Amino acid sequence: MLVLGIAGITAIDVVGRYFLVQPVKGSFDLIEVLMAVSVFWFMPLVSRDDNHISVGLLRTRPGSALDGLRRGLIELCCVLASAIVAWQLMRSALRSISQAEVSLIIGIPKGPVVMVCAVISLLMMLAHLYRLLAMWRAHKTGAP
Repeated sequence: MLVLGIAGITAIDVVGRYFLVQPVKGSFDLIEVLMAVSVFWFMPLVSRDDNHISVGLLRTRPGSALDGLRRGLIELCCVLASAIVAWQLMRSALRSISQAEVSLIIGIPKGPVVMVCAVISLLMMLAHLYRLLAMWRAHKTGAP
């Protein structure tokens, strides 16, 4: 729905701008907000399905101890990266809220949008932490 919203606003804005000489007021602001939320909305879905773009620099045999260690280190890096992103976004959101920052054209408050992105990053961090703990439990019990 977010991507369709971006496409719809863009299409209406282009038609209005070039054929009716009347662009959609605030289309840039709306697309900016929808783009930010959509990027952060899709990150947990990509993480859940383990569909991140990756480079196979370290090849390991699936199911080996080294493979489990490699996957665990990747999850740990994802936990740390998500935590740092959530922390920085939370700081930025609180600053934006305290300074009452708004978008340029139609005045959409920036703080709540950034706060939504921070919360989604925090949820992604928790999801990666859950996966890391599940991997550790499976390793301790000897499950594959």
